[in-house]
Amino acid sequence: MALIAATPMSAPSLLQTKCQEGISISSQTPHIETADFTHGERIDCPFPTVTAAFYHNVQYYPDTIAAKDLSSQPTREITYAQLGMFAQTLAHRLYNLGIRPGDRVPLVVKRGIEMLVGIFAILSCGAQYVPLDGGVVPDRTLQLVLKQTQAKVALCLRSTARRVTEVEGVQCQVVLIDAELELA
Repeated sequence: MALIAATPMSAPSLLQTKCQEGISISSQTPHIETADFTHGERIDCPFPTVTAAFYHNVQYYPDTIAAKDLSSQPTREITYAQLGMFAQTLAHRLYNLGIRPGDRVPLVVKRGIEMLVGIFAILSCGAQYVPLDGGVVPDRTLQLVLKQTQAKVALCLRSTARRVTEVEGVQCQVVLIDAELELA
């Protein structure tokens, strides 16, 4: 920054000049070193989607612990088989409620196992999840997101559902993930 202040050039033109010279303004290090750092060997991804990778683990590692929820006492664990079953059950429920590929589904939850179930259920429908931390998202943000997504359904917890149902001008069905997990 001392270099910018010491020169009569405007900051953008100085930046442009220094970049053309191949020197980083902050460190005076040749640009080629940082460019080489960001490029590595190309490795093909074995799965076309996140859900394909997830269901691969469900199939080949069903008894492996997929997640631990350390925020609850006692600590809760879920295997890939359980997570896959819960996600599929919830995905079928979402599909029956009209969720289709390309739809946006707000996920108004706190971080935990229920969040993972919601994410994989939504992605299994080909829909997009819109993550909103139900414990901290401001009411105005929640209202804007629900309106802009034109959500048919919002996935919530019992503890966050009231926040969605009280939003004015929004007509979306609330599905309680924790209640759905108890039924499965």
